[in-house]
Amino acid sequence: MVGFFSLQSCFELVLIFCDRTIDNFEPAAAIATAVCLTTYQGDEKDFINTPLEEMVQQIKKGDLKIQIGKTFSLEQIVEAHRTMDENTAGGKIVLTM
Repeated sequence: MVGFFSLQSCFELVLIFCDRTIDNFEPAAAIATAVCLTTYQGDEKDFINTPLEEMVQQIKKGDLKIQIGKTFSLEQIVEAHRTMDENTAGGKIVLTM
């Protein structure tokens, strides 16, 4: 979880590098209440080593349970985002293409 002050500091650094300023900048106030911020500490090697095929097989066999809340087509991407922002999916959101 990113704390308020570290989040604000990150945004301020981006603005400095982009040579921009925003008056009364409070990024934490702009984040929706249902949104959780997380960080990822790994790198691309860790991601590549994720056993995706093994996970797919576990899901197919029923050993790994995934709660699917709602499924949307690519054309429904706006509604999918709205559902995610409102935290009303009731599980994972699936986007089909």
